[in-house]
Amino acid sequence: MMIKMSLRSRGMNMVSMEISPKLEQMNFCRLINQGGSTGLPDLRARVTSVVTDSGLAGGEELILQHDNQQGERYIRRIQEKSETIETEQPKSLNFREEEELINNVCTVLREHHSKSRWNYLKKMYPQGLTTEQVIRVLIKIRNKAHLALSFFEWAGKQQGFRHTIQTYCTIIHIIAKARMIRDAQALMQKVLVEECKSENADSQAFEVLVKTYRACNSCPAVFDMLIKAYMQARRIDQAIDMFHCLKRHSFLPTVSTCNKLLHSVAMWSASGECLELYREMLASKIIPNIQTFNTLMLGLCRDNELKLAQEIFAEMKEAGCSASLFSYNILIDGLCGTGNIHDAMILWDEMKQNGLIPDIVSYNTLISGLCKNNKMQEADVLLHQIFEENLVPTRLTYCTLIAGHCKNDNIEESMVLYDEMTRYGLVPDAATYGKIIEKLFMKSKMDDAIKFLQDISNRGFKQSHSTYRSMILGYCHQGDLEEALKVQDEMAKMGFEPDIGTYNAFIEAFCKKGESTNAYQLIQEILEIGLVPDNATYKIVIDALMADGNMDGALNLKNQMLENKPEDNF
Repeated sequence: MMIKMSLRSRGMNMVSMEISPKLEQMNFCRLINQGGSTGLPDLRARVTSVVTDSGLAGGEELILQHDNQQGERYIRRIQEKSETIETEQPKSLNFREEEELINNVCTVLREHHSKSRWNYLKKMYPQGLTTEQVIRVLIKIRNKAHLALSFFEWAGKQQGFRHTIQTYCTIIHIIAKARMIRDAQALMQKVLVEECKSENADSQAFEVLVKTYRACNSCPAVFDMLIKAYMQARRIDQAIDMFHCLKRHSFLPTVSTCNKLLHSVAMWSASGECLELYREMLASKIIPNIQTFNTLMLGLCRDNELKLAQEIFAEMKEAGCSASLFSYNILIDGLCGTGNIHDAMILWDEMKQNGLIPDIVSYNTLISGLCKNNKMQEADVLLHQIFEENLVPTRLTYCTLIAGHCKNDNIEESMVLYDEMTRYGLVPDAATYGKIIEKLFMKSKMDDAIKFLQDISNRGFKQSHSTYRSMILGYCHQGDLEEALKVQDEMAKMGFEPDIGTYNAFIEAFCKKGESTNAYQLIQEILEIGLVPDNATYKIVIDALMADGNMDGALNLKNQMLENKPEDNF
């Protein structure tokens, strides 16, 4: 199909010509890039079309720059006035024409300024480029990664064009090779979120990455990015699948990527899967480093797999990888968590013998383990060592020791530690305040408790649920229900709801005073608000009802207990 049209330029006669649609854009491009001796008459004869944003219609004006022997000149503005246009979809280009198109686009991209190149491309190719053409242009300019990324973004904004997995993978290869890691990782993430939505899309993305790898002269880092993208999307199973796919295609992720994958598996799955992945790393000749072993031990200790964690610790030494301070901290914390203080202390001594100087994290780790296992004398010794090593104890150091001494009914030592930490400008947390208040009340140190409350109020401390609960427990333990109820009223005004522990304290206090009816009513209130009394609470009230001769109430409560199947909550 031929297109017959008229062009009228200012100061020129009407020029009529017939042109071939598929040659229109190529001739225009050739005209733009031609310089030198071509004169205006010859130029006028070769003009075949004005390419506008909307094709051959619309009357948009374009100024063409042309060089001749006298210097730079501007071709007069050409206004299109279409008389008769018969349109047809352009035929596909042959090999030579396709090559010329790709070369022309690359020439414009390389030689024109950034602001003008996009307008030129749009005028030259108003119908846009195909996916295959975009890919070929990207590959041809792959050594100019920033330019390739700009072209990729421009193509994606053109009407009727949508990027595919193929175009994404191509540009990812190019910018990854140029070490534009952040941009490449962001695009990889976008591919997984926007493009890989079908069941087989994940494997398709991987296959396309593999196929375009050599054409783009890429680097293996793209496959590490793929695994990381799955991890960022919390698609851990797919990340593991990609690890296996890489092995089948003779690509191996870096040990850094493997460590991140191990960490993700340890966080979201059982430690057994983490260990299995580690064995696969070894089978693939990926050499583990200290981070690999630390990640494994952390996951195993979290799952109380201390024997396996110790085996990994031994493997680390056999592999010639020296344990770090963090390695020892992980294993010491795990051993203390299972009550194995003996082995924890052996590791502590070994750590120092190997020339590693414990930091405050190391001390806090061992102090916590000792306090949990009621080894308060040894914990206090460590506090003195902290000062001897010119380290500075943290709030956690003191709060841990105070909680340990409160647990062992040594409120006096807890108060000494409290005074010491406040002198250093350290402020206890709400839980620590609560433990001190509760223990002062339990020890019948009412004056000290009131003084302590006034002191922390003067320091700007606002009562928390924990401290209110501790005050109620203390007053109830002393049998002072009147004060306990006052605190409960204040607690309610502050918007804090009583928990099962608070109710239990009141119930026990009522029973001790022989007020079993009040205790029974509180149990009904507990059930109404959706809480479940524990077995001990039921037993206390049932015994109190029976002691008061209320056998019906006791039987009723026993039936409720069996129906609600309470657990030990307090």
